[in-house]
Amino acid sequence: MPFTYLIGWTNLNKWYYGVRWAKGSSAETLWLEYKTSSKYVKAFFQQHGDPDVIQIRKRFTDKNKARLFESRVLKHLNYRDPFGSNSKWLNRTTNKSIHNATPYIRTPQQRHELSQRLKNRPLSEERRQKISKANTGKKHSSKTKIKIGLKHKGKTMSAESIAKMKANRTPAKYWLGRQRSDDLKDKLSKHRTGKTMDQLMSPEHVARVRERIQEASSKSWIITYPDGIEKLITNLKKFCRDNNLNPSCMRDIIKGRQKIHRGFSVRPIKDS
Repeated sequence: MPFTYLIGWTNLNKWYYGVRWAKGSSAETLWLEYKTSSKYVKAFFQQHGDPDVIQIRKRFTDKNKARLFESRVLKHLNYRDPFGSNSKWLNRTTNKSIHNATPYIRTPQQRHELSQRLKNRPLSEERRQKISKANTGKKHSSKTKIKIGLKHKGKTMSAESIAKMKANRTPAKYWLGRQRSDDLKDKLSKHRTGKTMDQLMSPEHVARVRERIQEASSKSWIITYPDGIEKLITNLKKFCRDNNLNPSCMRDIIKGRQKIHRGFSVRPIKDS
C-alpha cells in the first residue's frame, strides 16, 4: 500500500519527507527493510547513524495520488525553506514531474479538433522512412483488418493511385529471366542432394505437385452420367474416388466386360 513518511534527526535538525509506492510495499518495512531511495539520506545516516524520528504520515490506495501528495508537500516545504546544502531538509527536488503521471483524458471535442489539425499534414521523407521501417514485417489482426475494410468501403481510388499501384506491383512470375549465380546454384544443389520431395516441401505442396503430375500423365475419358449427360475427364481414378465408384468396375466397362456401373459408363476419346 503506498504511503508517505517523515524521518529526522532532531539533535541535528535534519529531515526528509518521502513516498513509498512500489508494488507490495508495506509501511511496516520503513527503516527495517526500506531506508528510502535517496542517496543523500543514505550518505547522511551512514555518517550520523539512524534517525530518531520515523513516522508514517499518510496511507493511500493509489500510487499516483501518493506521489502527487508528496510533490505538493515538498513544494510547500521548499517555499518555506528552499532545498539545498544549507537547508534543514535532505530533499533536493519537489518531484514536480509527478504531475505528468496524472492521466489526462481529452474530451470528444478536443479529440475531434486534434484529429482535424493532423489530417492531411505533410510528412517529411525521414518521417515516412521511420514509419515504414517500424511497420515492416507487422501483420494486422483480424479485428484491424475488419476496421480497415469498413473504413475504405465505398471509396474509389484516383487514377493516380491506381497507376502507382500498378507500377509498384510485383510481376506474377518475377523469377523469369533471372540468372542464378554459381554460388547460389551450389548452395541449392547441396541443400537438395539426398533429399526426397517430401523433405523439401510441405505436405500440402507435395499433394498439389503429385496431383498435377497425375493429371498431366492421365488419359482422357468421356463419362456418361446416369441422366445421360457426358463429360470429359483426365483422371479416372480421381473421378471414381470423388463419386464413390469402384475403379475396377469402370475398367471392366472400358474392356467390354461390363456395360454400366451405378448408372455411369465410360469410354476412351478415340471411341467417341
